[in-house]
Amino acid sequence: MRVSRQAQKLIKQASERLKGNKNTNDSKVFNDLLNDLTEAIIKPTIRLLDKDISDKELKVFREDREALKVKLVNKYIEKARQEGEQETEELLLNSDDWINDYINFMIETKLEEKKLLLQDREKVNN
Repeated sequence: MRVSRQAQKLIKQASERLKGNKNTNDSKVFNDLLNDLTEAIIKPTIRLLDKDISDKELKVFREDREALKVKLVNKYIEKARQEGEQETEELLLNSDDWINDYINFMIETKLEEKKLLLQDREKVNN
């Protein structure tokens, strides 16, 4: 589950785009969405990857995860609209690719951190 440099660049650009816009002041809507994605999608995915599950269960999980992602993005598009954060709204309306890249990047990062932690524990035990 490798995330390309292009994906990392897109995520960074999206974040910088909001941070650089004085109207959003580091958009609370955007940050809340990223937090919710972490809690609702990224953490459960990492926990699931630690378990031995069937292909059928994985397929259902992915479908549920996609539906949840769409629901969260739509919620935050509406929230941005209500709070007058036009730049955030526009970014979220065109978010499918970079949000998937963000989710994959965060999952990969967390798994790498976990792997390094396990390697450190093994060194200590030996």
